[in-house]
Amino acid sequence: MTTRRTHHATPADTLRALKRIGANTITASVAAGAGLSGRRRFDRLAQALERWREPAGIPTRYRVATVLMQRHTLQD
Repeated sequence: MTTRRTHHATPADTLRALKRIGANTITASVAAGAGLSGRRRFDRLAQALERWREPAGIPTRYRVATVLMQRHTLQD
């Protein structure tokens, strides 16, 4: 397993990067209306992300697992 770390210039860039890696799955709470719809919710999220800012930008970390699967066939 490998940990990847990236930095982003803005909160919007951070969210776009997360979406690109597939971290945009809709959960039941989002489907029920608790998502990021609306400017005020986005602004609150942006403020929260800014608290994590480092000199290089807003950091994100994710772990990548590489899995090798091999199918064995049974021989009679």
